[in-house]
Amino acid sequence: MFAPSVGGAVKVGFEINDVRASLTRADKTTLKNFTDKMISSAESALEGFAADAPPDAAVLYAQMLEFSAPKATDISGSALNADTLALHMVEQLEDPEHKSMRDLFVLLTSAALKPLLADPDFVEQIKPAIYAQMLSGTQAIQRDLAELVRKHGSLDAVVDTVKNAADAEFRILAAAFKLPDADTAPRSKLIADIIHKAQERDQVQAILDDVDDTDTVVQSYLEHAQTALSQMNLSAALFLLREARKALEDNSLRKNLEIRANIAEPEAMVHLLNSQPQEAFRLFESTANGMAMVDENDAAMRRSNYALALMAYGDRYGTDGYLYGTRLIDPLLSEAAAELPADVTARLFLHRGTIHAKFYAALGHLDGQDHFEAAEEDLISAQIIAADMLSDFHGAATARATAGWLNLQAAQFTLDADADPFLQQAEELLSIARKLYEQLDAQFELALVKLDLADLLDRKSVRVGQTERATIFQKAIDLVAESEEQLVMGDHPAELARARYLAAKLLWNEAVYRLGAGGAELLNSAMAFACSVLELRAVEADPLGWAEATLLIGEIRADQVIHNREEDRIAGFKEAVKTMQTAIKIYEEMGTEEQIAKARRTFQRLSRQIEEEGNVDSV
Repeated sequence: MFAPSVGGAVKVGFEINDVRASLTRADKTTLKNFTDKMISSAESALEGFAADAPPDAAVLYAQMLEFSAPKATDISGSALNADTLALHMVEQLEDPEHKSMRDLFVLLTSAALKPLLADPDFVEQIKPAIYAQMLSGTQAIQRDLAELVRKHGSLDAVVDTVKNAADAEFRILAAAFKLPDADTAPRSKLIADIIHKAQERDQVQAILDDVDDTDTVVQSYLEHAQTALSQMNLSAALFLLREARKALEDNSLRKNLEIRANIAEPEAMVHLLNSQPQEAFRLFESTANGMAMVDENDAAMRRSNYALALMAYGDRYGTDGYLYGTRLIDPLLSEAAAELPADVTARLFLHRGTIHAKFYAALGHLDGQDHFEAAEEDLISAQIIAADMLSDFHGAATARATAGWLNLQAAQFTLDADADPFLQQAEELLSIARKLYEQLDAQFELALVKLDLADLLDRKSVRVGQTERATIFQKAIDLVAESEEQLVMGDHPAELARARYLAAKLLWNEAVYRLGAGGAELLNSAMAFACSVLELRAVEADPLGWAEATLLIGEIRADQVIHNREEDRIAGFKEAVKTMQTAIKIYEEMGTEEQIAKARRTFQRLSRQIEEEGNVDSV
């Protein structure tokens, strides 16, 4: 970075110009005052001068060369000024690059000091300390001059050599200011141009120094602006400064928007807890729209995360969450939407596809067919984009896992023969996802895929022989156990509840199928798992999940009464009926028609079982 002393150097130049005309009429008192003033100004200008700042040095060189030219009328002033500045420059410019310019100062001051110090009247009026300094400097100059004469052979040769070298060096330094005529213009013009450029550069540097921000984008602009300034490319430096200031303004706006988001997001979650998804959606959308003014990618990611929050609401309280979740993402994936980075787009397709899949599962095959097709399309898009990126293996695995789960739901809604294609597609997709997750060591996602594969095996088990069924059952139970172990370690209560629900369902189905030895133990184990689900799914926090587990508990309880041949069968059946009716009531309040119909079909099946056992009127 340039040294900040150029302003002082320019000040010295202006003071020299101001008094130049008066020197021809100056008396000794004026010269003395001028001497003091110039020494003070020179010291101020050179304080903190950096040897690695050629443009600053060029301004000082230019002023000194111009003013130190021997003139009979102002030899005293020019000599004193040249000597004072030269002494400072000799001390501070030890860099070999500046040697020829310093040598020229040696010649100039040596020639100028002789008549000045030979004047007794003038010497008497100079402060003793200044005189001693000048005398000491003269002696040092004489030694340097003698060395130069020995080197070049004669004083004239020294003068010519040094002047030519100094002139070349001056023009090189002038070229550092990007002056178009640095090689040809008269020195006087270059001096004026250098001073003007130096002032402009100082102004830009002052602006640069005034900008202070830790943001990486702003810092990058400032660094590039400083580089442009060091190359005297003022227009580029100013452009980069404007971009930095714009980034600062964006940062200020962004900070305000982030403050608003930090307030709005918790408020939206409170609305979800209070079963107000529309109000939550309004806050989520407003927050995302605000962030889009400064960062479209950040806004897109927020929309995606907000959609997942609404999806979680839909899982627990009803399909309104799914509806608003898709609405948050839809604008970003429309044909008119601005193009987003591939990873963000893939994420949006994946999340919207997942919500559509859950929407389909809640509505059923007939009412939810549009959502099935939308989910398939979105998940395929997510897979294609992830494959194109050649790096998002996790996204590709999750898209396949979700598509497998979607086909698994479709198999549930269709008759046995029609379910085969869905089951086959689900198995292929889930198996691929499992391999990818294993390669990625994604333990949480792997646990979820194992649950889906166990569910798949459970659906297949009803259509095979007894021997094969026993093998399939054991595989499914093992998968659930592996998944449960991982979920317990990772502290994932919602997913753990799903694992235990599936374990209860598998054990119950196997117990009902056996109707013999070991059935009672299986039913007891199924009941234990089902009851443990209620410990993880509070009715207030997850009413639909609670109702699902409660409905299964009612079914298991009824089969315990039948299988164990309990003495008080009526009391046992009443307990089962009451349990199931509690679950059905929640479905009627919050569930879809498909969920309500499924719960009622389950209850009707239980009623038939009780009727077959007799005493139905008592129940």
